[in-house]
Amino acid sequence: MAIALQFSSDALLACRFAVSPLQETISAVRLLARRADGGHHGPWLRAVEPALYGPDFLNPPPSGPTATFAEELETVRRTPAVRVGGEIDRCLTERFGAHPPPAAEVLRRGDRARGLCVDALAACWSALVDPWWPVIRAALDADIAYRSRLLAEAGLGPVLADLHPRLRWTHPRLIIDAPTEEEHLVEGIVLMPGAFTTLGVSYEPASVGYAARGLASLWTGPARPSAATAQLLGARRAELLAALDEPASTTGLAARCGLPVSSVSEHLAALHATGLVTRHRTGRSLQHTRTPLGSALLTAAQGTNRECVTSPATTLAAVRDADQSHEGTLATRQNFRQS
Repeated sequence: MAIALQFSSDALLACRFAVSPLQETISAVRLLARRADGGHHGPWLRAVEPALYGPDFLNPPPSGPTATFAEELETVRRTPAVRVGGEIDRCLTERFGAHPPPAAEVLRRGDRARGLCVDALAACWSALVDPWWPVIRAALDADIAYRSRLLAEAGLGPVLADLHPRLRWTHPRLIIDAPTEEEHLVEGIVLMPGAFTTLGVSYEPASVGYAARGLASLWTGPARPSAATAQLLGARRAELLAALDEPASTTGLAARCGLPVSSVSEHLAALHATGLVTRHRTGRSLQHTRTPLGSALLTAAQGTNRECVTSPATTLAAVRDADQSHEGTLATRQNFRQS
């Protein structure tokens, strides 16, 4: 059994990515409600306290790719009171069977229920997500950058099929494995990566929330470079180069590494000038990607580090051997200053 989202030819042109702070807040609350060990979210779970649960109207697709939490919360605040009451009633009925008296009183006034939900969401955002938002946002931006490249190289079908094992693309339908049989005609779809999301599908308007890439290292920080790499490039530049396992913006990389944006920008410019990092624009964001030469340098340094007898000269020689096709060599590039 499955749910099918059928796309018209025009609808295929209305597929877009977006980041939703509101979705992150709702998903974080649901993760807390399950009270599981959290897997790779363990460090985050140990830093927060359990809270609440909510229905679909609390999580509308964002109007643009970079909506703020305040903008999304305003969308919730404008939800018609009739819809609020109906969805909360359905949520309580399906989960508990009967309404406790306080809930029944609130449901008689949809505007009051809406206000309570908005206040609760604001409190959850402040306590659960906002303190970690720069790090989370960097991971979501990196996911969108990766999938945008996949879209350009392979088309929309592989992008949709790669979002989750329960999704598959059979033109012109996106099939979601589910315990019910449904079919919905959609006029486009919003794809929303999330740090706390596993898979979430809405139909009016259509959206898919999915788990972003790279979450296993979200709370642990980037891999540490070898001592040889740090000696060759300088500690900060080596750290930034090692952190670019996925494309990242300047602000995202600064948040991930806990460094000032101005300092990261300066070091990335030097890494770019020496051919270790390349950059490209995705929307309003400038994304930085480690080049094959940069990866070869890190790999060579790790390999020599296993022998515990390393030097910048040894690392540089290994990189030259690993990347002879690269135009020029590090010796012809500008010298790095120690960080």
